[in-house]
Amino acid sequence: MKTIKSVWLLSAILSVLFFSCRKAELAPPDDTSVASCYGGGGGDDEGGGGGYGGGSADTTGISFCSPYTVTLCTKTGAVVGDVTVQTGSDRNTYVRYTLLPDWYFISCSLFAGDETAIPVNGSGVANTSNFPYQKIFTSAYTQYMFKLNGLPSLYTVAANAVVLKVVNNRILDGQIVWGDACSGIRINRYDWATKFNYTRLNCMVADICSKPLKTYFDSTVNGADIAWPATGSITMSLTGNVTVNVAGYTYTEAEGRSIYNTMNTNNPPESRNGFIHIAALKLSGTNYSLDADLQNAVTTIESWLVTRGKLSPNNLPACSTQSVKNAIVYLDRWIYMYTCPDRR
Repeated sequence: MKTIKSVWLLSAILSVLFFSCRKAELAPPDDTSVASCYGGGGGDDEGGGGGYGGGSADTTGISFCSPYTVTLCTKTGAVVGDVTVQTGSDRNTYVRYTLLPDWYFISCSLFAGDETAIPVNGSGVANTSNFPYQKIFTSAYTQYMFKLNGLPSLYTVAANAVVLKVVNNRILDGQIVWGDACSGIRINRYDWATKFNYTRLNCMVADICSKPLKTYFDSTVNGADIAWPATGSITMSLTGNVTVNVAGYTYTEAEGRSIYNTMNTNNPPESRNGFIHIAALKLSGTNYSLDADLQNAVTTIESWLVTRGKLSPNNLPACSTQSVKNAIVYLDRWIYMYTCPDRR
């Protein structure tokens, strides 16, 4: 490792030559500074070689949940490692970069937040020199972890790195890589830099769960609907049928199923989706008040639904408010992740 360290400054210089013809992929075309090519920033000096880079987040005593991993890919589709986003038991988000053997970091640049805030140059190309989280390495490391806080429950990640392949103390290759570049969503259609979405689900401090949507809206036996069970946050109607209250309006099972079966397409209106997710939580008896993010998502959706009147097949309005859209996506992913073991 000491030998690899001895060539690291030379590696950095040579890496500039490797990437000089592609600076526009990392920074504005007129920016020729080495710092911008590396992604700017700096950070703590590294300690001993190998493993996690110096200044990498301390995870002592932290447990993790809801991991989401994407590959780190070159422009030509070669995989050199991966990026994992996960939630810690301290409610912070941890982003871990990991490289395959013989690959080492020169720099890591990370953005996490609203996708409309991803730093770009005048041509709309991702400008990693302005990404808020940065690390430049002066010795050989194959892993690095960022600790993030203050993020919403649903956000976009753009993960970039500059890496070198060193074998037997010889530099064999240098690459710019992006998280999910092999198959991800492009930040700009004219450039190959990519982004991906992440939902920050809490590492559960309470044992709460929900039955899946199909339990209440798409469960049949011999072609007949299975009646809603008389459990959960429900009341019995005067006729003995189970009802559920969503946004202050009471719905019978027949009404709920008719809403579910209306516009059951790839792009249904937000009112329908919001209703069926909240109804599933309440019919499951999910105590969502124990999870602050879950509670906030339910409140966001119901605060909008209450202004739309009682829903029906003839009243299923769409919503353009991003916070409502995000809350529905959050509920969908939460129910998928925390399905009750006795689901049917």
